[in-house]
Amino acid sequence: MLRVDVPESGFDFDCYEVNDVRVMPFGEFYGHIMDHNDEEMGRVIRDIEARL
Repeated sequence: MLRVDVPESGFDFDCYEVNDVRVMPFGEFYGHIMDHNDEEMGRVIRDIEARL
């Protein structure tokens, strides 16, 4: 599971770089990542998940 400490005031995003931010389960995140990346990227993401 990926975890992030969210400041009480929230995050400050550059609206020219970020258009959407939300919390989701890893499997859903992985699915979104794999819609746009290859299998090697998927292996790297799974390796990161395993180390957390």
